[in-house]
Amino acid sequence: MANFKWAGGGAEVKWHQDIVFYPHTNVGTCQFLVMLKDVGPEQGPLQVIPGSHKGPLLEHYDADGNWNGAITDEDVAKAGPGKAVVLTGPIGTVSVHHSCAIHGSEPNMSNKGRPAFVITYSAADAVAYTAPPYPSSHYGQLVRGSEPRYAHHEDLQMPLPPDWSDGYTSILAHQDEIEANG
Repeated sequence: MANFKWAGGGAEVKWHQDIVFYPHTNVGTCQFLVMLKDVGPEQGPLQVIPGSHKGPLLEHYDADGNWNGAITDEDVAKAGPGKAVVLTGPIGTVSVHHSCAIHGSEPNMSNKGRPAFVITYSAADAVAYTAPPYPSSHYGQLVRGSEPRYAHHEDLQMPLPPDWSDGYTSILAHQDEIEANG
């Protein structure tokens, strides 16, 4: 999936965990982010809180039960955003983060865009509970190994996202809509 953070105010992405957007039977999923241009700290790059993937899956709904696609301010404070690592680098740099890692990014206030290509890999025995928000012609394609005979289930309290069967645009568009509607 292509991910663009436009120059001159490209949106903030609030702190979140990816696995709750596409829940699986286990947390054997990760994201690769390929930088398609040089990315510096002024471009609102991805920030990841080290070790946060070892913590619990957090709520991405507000107190009224509305999906907001972000963890609560209280959970952000507990995770320690001051420890976040800012992921920058020249064109072609690849970062990898676990689907449970807490991450987000500041707005891009620079005069340069921040295009990236995002690839999600899942363990073959990590079976999705919902349809993917970003369908791909390669969805479900086995990269290595053999087809599993069984799904691996972890004892998790896995939050489920809303029904996106009518479409999903992006986390940026979704969080902007939530912010605009209060």
